[in-house]
Amino acid sequence: MLLSVNMRNLNLYLQYSLFILPLLVISTSSSNSSKFLDCAPKLSTCGHRSYNLSYPFRTPGMPPYCGHPGFDLTCSHNNSTLLIKIDGEQYQVHHIDYDHQVLRASHPDLSSISLHEYVFANTTIDFNLFEFTILDVNITVHIDCPNVSFVPCTEDGLCLGLPDWIREPVHEFLKKCGSFALVAVLKDVVEKLVNSTVELVDGLREGFDLTWTVGGGWCGECKSSGGVCGYDLSHPSAATCFCPGENWTLRTCGPSGDSVPTGACCEPSSVSNFPMTAIIFC
Repeated sequence: MLLSVNMRNLNLYLQYSLFILPLLVISTSSSNSSKFLDCAPKLSTCGHRSYNLSYPFRTPGMPPYCGHPGFDLTCSHNNSTLLIKIDGEQYQVHHIDYDHQVLRASHPDLSSISLHEYVFANTTIDFNLFEFTILDVNITVHIDCPNVSFVPCTEDGLCLGLPDWIREPVHEFLKKCGSFALVAVLKDVVEKLVNSTVELVDGLREGFDLTWTVGGGWCGECKSSGGVCGYDLSHPSAATCFCPGENWTLRTCGPSGDSVPTGACCEPSSVSNFPMTAIIFC
């Protein structure tokens, strides 16, 4: 009798499991499919410019799994300037180069105030997320100097804009300045400053380049296999690739993916087939 009851319970359990399992599979597949669509490249407009945004960047309203922390982009209150906060400082985004993982940025205040109103500060970045490029150099801007607001000096020690009346050695004069700041600029800007073909304020407005280090290697492989890159909140350092219509993988989509979970079947598709959604910042 006990065996009969147990067999009956086993049959009911198997029937229930066979009924509920497809629902779980469908739910999981649908959820991960939506992540592929959520994180596909999106055309975002800020002011009069449009930007094609995808991982590691994200904008307000995008799910957290679409971008990496530290890459949140916002549009200024007057909807004219795309901004990113790096190491606690706001910077204006000029250009994003996904092929080389390079971001060009500058201080946003320079677009609306004169250099004499500008408060110079050291250019600092989060080295866990970014690195300077070989196109960047530092200039030392000496501030609050006698009878002159500032004196920029190159890494070679060439100081520009010194008053003609200075008769003492330059290094002695610079000791009388109140402070100094190390400011990142592009190499060709320094050449223009030395040749007097550009003013310092215009050179600083050109900004400097940063390369982002997150997603290095694996994100390119993911996109090449037809997936979109994402961020795993439970495993922040893991490669996360969302595939079209299927479960996510650790690195790539499709039969060639070296980390595709068993049972996943993510057919590669061209990145150009991504649905392009336009986002207008508010």
